[in-house]
Amino acid sequence: PRPRTIPNNRRGGVATASVFGEKFETWGLSLKTRGRRQRDLAKDAITPKKVARWGYAVLLYAAFIFYRAYRGTFVVLPAVYGEVFSRVAATAREEHYSIRGIEVADDVDPATGQLRLRSRVLMNLGAMTFMCVLGVARVGKAVVGVLDSTNSPRSPEARLAAREKELDLP
Repeated sequence: PRPRTIPNNRRGGVATASVFGEKFETWGLSLKTRGRRQRDLAKDAITPKKVARWGYAVLLYAAFIFYRAYRGTFVVLPAVYGEVFSRVAATAREEHYSIRGIEVADDVDPATGQLRLRSRVLMNLGAMTFMCVLGVARVGKAVVGVLDSTNSPRSPEARLAAREKELDLP
């Protein structure tokens, strides 16, 4: 099959989808470096340009964060999930395992050699539940960390006393 083409107006030619993907990856990875460069330039700039450079650096860092979130959610996670799913499916087809007396090989449809719909649905629900619980736990931990940092005493001695009180040290 021919690769899907995307018009490229700058060069007047046509770029393939894989070339577009590679350019997007290169652009996304360059955002952090460009943000650092703007931050360094802002340190030496005069006041009006300093604000603009800091703003641009923050914008580049924000774009980098969104790029990493996109990549983790739509590129890395599906690839990892697909690999794990294919390994589990291959194991279920090749070997005979029993879980609580139910043989896992019975979940393979003999006509197609694929996992039955029930098994696929249960595997997907289990994986999605795990990801949701993990995400909620991470967000909860971040919120608690932010709240603790805003309510913590400022001086090192006060932080040490609060820590000792928290740990109940003599």
